Amino acid sequence: MAKFATKEWFEAFIHVLRGDQEYLDAVKEWDKTILLIIRGEADSDYIKEDENLIAFLDIYKGDVRDPKLFETEDVEADFVFEMGVNTFEAIAKGEVNVVTALGKGDVAVKGDMTYLLEFAEGLSKFNENLTNVPTEW
Repeated sequence: MAKFATKEWFEAFIHVLRGDQEYLDAVKEWDKTILLIIRGEADSDYIKEDENLIAFLDIYKGDVRDPKLFETEDVEADFVFEMGVNTFEAIAKGEVNVVTALGKGDVAVKGDMTYLLEFAEGLSKFNENLTNVPTEW
């Protein structure tokens, strides 16, 4: 069990993704990169206001190739998802769906939205797998 929003938690999440056949099937034609920027917040127990968790995912035909954590946002990616850690925590706990958070403006996305919508089922499975990571809250 990994503490939420740590390198170990991120590695556990990748392991969960790779083990979910429904997710893999839903993104079997995906061939884009994602930069996930989780902003720290003053009232967070996990990432403080002056810190960020920045994760890079190269997803190709369902496989997450060579995931990385970065200390800088200066990384090229096809999609950038950005949110505060409290929103990310609520999504990971299953309290908020990422699509709802997008609609409320709690998650910002940069990238080809038409392409993203083609993989709505994969995005839903990605969200679901966040809730399946054995997590120390």
